[in-house]
Amino acid sequence: MMSAARDALADADTLLVAVTQLTSTSPEMLSDELLIETDMATTVRLYAQNAKEAGLSGVVCSAHEGSAMKSMKLLSVTPGIRLSGDGANDQKRVATPALAREWGCDFIVVGRSITQSPDPIAAYRRCLLEFLGAQQTIK
Repeated sequence: MMSAARDALADADTLLVAVTQLTSTSPEMLSDELLIETDMATTVRLYAQNAKEAGLSGVVCSAHEGSAMKSMKLLSVTPGIRLSGDGANDQKRVATPALAREWGCDFIVVGRSITQSPDPIAAYRRCLLEFLGAQQTIK
């Protein structure tokens, strides 16, 4: 399936990524509900290896796996990003934008920390500053 998707996009200037494990998946869910016997880190690496072998650009994974994806030379798209002080809600493997940067993530996906903020524009700018680093100018 991943190879077919890659082939379909062969002429497009597009990054193709595959999902590893959702950031709402806990280690208990992995074993008890999904019946996967390996730990989360191993499972994500195995799924990422499948994506790499299929010729994809990267994977969707938690920030916790960002450095592993970097070592595999895969892009990482990381949801489950929360600003410090925000609740994790249903997410099990969350990180701040700054931690995502530190752990080598390439892209972040931020939802509730912006959409549920009393000042979404300020929250968005804060996410950018934390992820890009304070040396960046935000307009």
